[in-house]
Amino acid sequence: MNHFKILNYLIMNGLVLSIGATHLRAQELATRNQAHVYTQDTQNIDDTKWFSKEIMREKTFDGLRSVEPEDVKQFEMLLIATIAEIEKLENKITVEELQNRWAKLDWQLTRSPSGNIFVVREHLDHQHGRGVYAFRCGHRSRIILQAPHRFNDLMTGSIAIRLFQEQAVSAIALNTIHRSEIDLSHTNLHFINSFTSAVIKARHDIAILQIHGFTNDGKTGAAKSANVIVSDTTNFPGRSARKSAAELKATFGADHTRLFPVDIRTLGGTTNSQAKLAHSLGCPDFLHIELNRTFRNKLNADASVRATFFASMTAGISK
Repeated sequence: MNHFKILNYLIMNGLVLSIGATHLRAQELATRNQAHVYTQDTQNIDDTKWFSKEIMREKTFDGLRSVEPEDVKQFEMLLIATIAEIEKLENKITVEELQNRWAKLDWQLTRSPSGNIFVVREHLDHQHGRGVYAFRCGHRSRIILQAPHRFNDLMTGSIAIRLFQEQAVSAIALNTIHRSEIDLSHTNLHFINSFTSAVIKARHDIAILQIHGFTNDGKTGAAKSANVIVSDTTNFPGRSARKSAAELKATFGADHTRLFPVDIRTLGGTTNSQAKLAHSLGCPDFLHIELNRTFRNKLNADASVRATFFASMTAGISK
């Protein structure tokens, strides 16, 4: 009887240890960058409300207008100057001068109540689907987020926005026009391209995470069961793509994530315009991330899942 009790005790403790080990990886990753997470204790709650109002605007616009090369060139030059200014010490930022310069181009530069966040968006009287862009003041995180299809790839915009609010992210770019009007990932002349160029030129060490959504319906092979597809948009994935995919597999399970084109041959973003631009400017860390509907639901609903996902991705691109 005593031997039976001892054996039972060992079995139960082994089971507990096994369960604990299963969650240890996720817990470790979720807390790895805890010092950089922006919670309600470290960021003014008014900022969160303000930011949501500024950046989560409807996709309405006055009408399509052709994008001229000179317009995107001026946008890029002023954006580089703005990034340089907002990375200065608080008392040296010339906000009013910047706002006047943006107004001349029919854009608005607004600042959060705490002064921690800047948003560049179209003037309310001149909305033509040119996008909306936000920057965190003085923060040196390498991570830049982009969600170019938020009205088509459902929840990608809200996921990106929440990650910007909660995690160590320096900047974010979002579309303000539907993909059926302009596919921002496959156009060579748009302000999101100027944003991509500007953040790379202003900060040479950045990493861009571009979030997309896909459906498993009608897919075959690896695409039928994948939750996440990670790609650096090349046929020979570099260190960052390989390590990020490995981290996601280790955290969420071996069958959860696919690395393009090693594990899967589709949805790799090989014709992505921002990726081509980033690579041409010497930025190797552009990751094209496809999320299926199931995982988007989890990311959108659960802050802990978002934290674990973000920690896995950033562990992959850490220097």
